[in-house]
Amino acid sequence: MSSLSYQYAEALYALAVEQKQTDAMVSELKQFISQYHGQLESLLNHPKVSTSDKKSLISGLNLNPLMVHFLYVLIDNQRLMEVHAILNSYQTLLDQQHQVLRAKVYSNKPLSKTELEGIKVALQTKLNRTAHLENVIDPTIVGGIKIAYEGNVVDHTINQFIASLSETLKA
Repeated sequence: MSSLSYQYAEALYALAVEQKQTDAMVSELKQFISQYHGQLESLLNHPKVSTSDKKSLISGLNLNPLMVHFLYVLIDNQRLMEVHAILNSYQTLLDQQHQVLRAKVYSNKPLSKTELEGIKVALQTKLNRTAHLENVIDPTIVGGIKIAYEGNVVDHTINQFIASLSETLKA
């Protein structure tokens, strides 16, 4: 996440709060991104296409007026290619508002729904926030799990245990 994309996301978020459309803007950004790939992306980022033509293309996409004007600002500042990073930054701001924690659970095989639910409940209880988990398969893990969220890592893998034991024996 770049600081530039975060600044644009903060600006959009502030406007969305004023208009009570914070959740709607995520949908709008996702809708735009789904249409943005391919030929539209080429046109909107092409240096020979005029700014007014780019804005005309945007106005024809049937988006919320707030999103249209936000995209105009991105076009004016030649920052439209940052739209994916802006969505990620905006989602982070929205998660903070809704007290949502997004975490990745690394394991050597897919975890069952029951196992994931247990981890989710433990995280929610510990951090007093709603948790959304993503199970990431990492074949280098011998056993156990590793949980990563907001720059924190909780490593309960056999790999970590062996590394710790090795360091203890060296001392």
